[in-house]
Formats: sequence, structure tokens, C-alpha cells
Amino acid sequence: MRNDLLFAYGTLQKGFSNKVAQYLSQHSRIIGTGYMIGRLYEVSGYPGAIQTAARHEKIYGSILQLYDTARLFPVLDHYEECGAHDPQPHMYNRKKVNVFTSHGQRMDAWAYIYNLDVSALSQIKSGNYVQYRKMRNCSK
Repeated sequence: MRNDLLFAYGTLQKGFSNKVAQYLSQHSRIIGTGYMIGRLYEVSGYPGAIQTAARHEKIYGSILQLYDTARLFPVLDHYEECGAHDPQPHMYNRKKVNVFTSHGQRMDAWAYIYNLDVSALSQIKSGNYVQYRKMRNCSK
């Protein structure tokens, strides 16, 4: 089982200008696009994904191959507030999930799964955070 794949569905994707997304793009390569089964929520200017059993609920993103997980995961964990020194409960947990490529291939990849209550959050029904951000920016 590979341990060097990351499924990025939010602000870590290519095109986001934050420093961690830029760092990640310098230390990984996109191997494709795909989806995981789950629901996507608007947290507060960034998304939160939760897993579900409903196969029709999909979260879309990028599948990245990480060049050096020992170097990258501490940086990513800190960004996602699930590092060793971040307060409990963590906002996200890094977890292995099933990801499906746009060609239907299933693979295991790490993803940051939202770990707090979503009952007061708005669901992003499209499951696509990049598309959601574009639509919100166009409607302003």
C-alpha cells in the first residue's frame, strides 16, 4: 500500500495562493483528479470534508504524489490544525481514504477529514470546492 498519496479537496489544491499550498506544489506532483465518498461543508472560508456511506455523495479534488512525507506531513498537519502541538479536539484528522480517479481506478490516499460538528455548517452540494469558490466570487 502506498503512503505517498494525498487527496486535496480544498485550499491545498493548485491555484490557491496560501504559502502551504505553494510549498505542497513544490514538493509533490499531481497524478490526476478524482473523488472520495463524502459530504463537503463551508467551514469559514475553507472546506471541511466528512466521509459518508452514500456512494452518490462525492467530494472532488486532486490526487498528489508527495516527494517526502516525513518533511511534508508535519507542515500539512500544522496547517490543518492536527499536529502534535495543536489543541484537542483537532479540527481535522489525517486519515487514509478510498479515492476514485476520473478513470474509475480506486486507490488509497491520505486526506484531511473534518473532525468537528457540521450541524450548523452549509453543505457544498456540488462537492467541488474550486467550483464553489468561483461561483461565490462571480455572484458578488
